Amino acid sequence: MPRTSPLTRLLLALLLAAPATAQPSAAPLSLADAIAQARRTSPLVLTAASRRGIVAARARADATQPNPVLEWRRENDGTPLLPDVFTTLALPVDFTGRRLGLRLAASAASRRAAAESLAVVREAEYAAARAWWRSALAQGLLTVAQAQREALVGIAAYDSTRFAEGAVAEVVALRTRVEATRARIAEATALGEVARARTELARALGRSVDSLPSVAAPSSERMSTTLDTTALLAAARERPDVQASRHALLEARRRADAERRYLLGGDIQLVGGVKRTQGLDAGIISAFVPIPLFNRNSANAERATGELYMAQAEARDAETRALAEVRAALAAVQALVAASPDGAAALVVAGNDVATITSAAYREGAASLLELLEAQRARADARATALRWRHDLALTHIDLDRATGSPVRLVTP
Repeated sequence: MPRTSPLTRLLLALLLAAPATAQPSAAPLSLADAIAQARRTSPLVLTAASRRGIVAARARADATQPNPVLEWRRENDGTPLLPDVFTTLALPVDFTGRRLGLRLAASAASRRAAAESLAVVREAEYAAARAWWRSALAQGLLTVAQAQREALVGIAAYDSTRFAEGAVAEVVALRTRVEATRARIAEATALGEVARARTELARALGRSVDSLPSVAAPSSERMSTTLDTTALLAAARERPDVQASRHALLEARRRADAERRYLLGGDIQLVGGVKRTQGLDAGIISAFVPIPLFNRNSANAERATGELYMAQAEARDAETRALAEVRAALAAVQALVAASPDGAAALVVAGNDVATITSAAYREGAASLLELLEAQRARADARATALRWRHDLALTHIDLDRATGSPVRLVTP
């Protein structure tokens, strides 16, 4: 085997030890990115346009005028008589105005479908924003759990060294090892929550979990807490689903009116044409009038009336629900803001100060182990509470946006 020089061996070792070239990673997913992707790829959005077309097409189909009927007929073939040849055109005519009413109902149905489609798009945005905030919270809580685990593992190592030196009792080292194990389990639980939150976010965006980048840190820009109740209530009355319920009511009213006017049970058919009989040409004029003996359209009229009553109730309920949701979201926002008017930063700073001071005192012998563990737990709880407060405040603002039918505000609390 040929020998290699020391210089060659050194170069090979450096090449093997060099890290692989890092592949460019995807940029973190911001809240604005998540909402924009939801508009493009969310399953709800992709079905909304199709549903809108289906509703409009069905409404137009009910109001479509029947086709005219062209007839050509030859009689007396195979007899000594001269053949009779008829050519007629039958044209259905709606003298009751039923189809005009259905066409007006179809116009309202198209507007209803458009409003429902917009409501679906808004729901996709709200779902994506909620999933994004859940993922951001899970990632933040994982960071807290990791820091807590590192701190408690460090304390456990410190007390193990002190126990080996005979400076503390065995129970002290045992207690800190127990706390370190609990911190590791809490970190593993936080990892599982991150995975579940990412799955929910990927589903809201219509993407695979593997293709989903990490979630960006929430913006530090504060959201305005000044809210105009009167303007919010007015906006709630015009949100997409409330407008859809009004268009549905107008559609049901026009359908009921059309069915009540349709007393004959069918269209009158006017027939005109020519015929040749016995070698002579003549004209044909006739009319077919349905006799409402068995079918008086009462079933359709009753159904349309029932749908009208139902649409009236749903329209009232939609507006009442929208106003109630605005008031509930306002109350939630005001309560959270009042609970921490200075935001979450002050809570985090106080928790860090408690942990730092107690840790220094413990190393100097001026604090007990229980005080140290309690201070570490207080710091972790303060950070977790601050994260949850910000998350809950963001969700209440999303609820307020949903109650008013507004796009999701991108400024975070």
